[in-house]
Amino acid sequence: MRGVLAVLVILAGMWVVGPATVGAIGFEADLMCIPTKDYTCPCGPPCKKGGPPGGLGCHCQDITYGFVTTGMCVGPLKCIAMSTSDGLKIGGLDG
Repeated sequence: MRGVLAVLVILAGMWVVGPATVGAIGFEADLMCIPTKDYTCPCGPPCKKGGPPGGLGCHCQDITYGFVTTGMCVGPLKCIAMSTSDGLKIGGLDG
């Protein structure tokens, strides 16, 4: 019985402190930050002739608990949350 109660408490905590609350974003969004892009360059065309396109600041998003969490790519497979569909501003990078 204690084990079941412990699992329920953990699951309830995960629901209350979800990814949008802690500024994390799901793996679905991380996959939008393509590893072959150059994250030393802003999102868009290549910074260096013949190089890969820029990836820094490209849009990424995840749907968690029915809310869309938008973010921006800060590295390969790394999306940082910026806001949710209910208008919650999460933070992220200044600039």
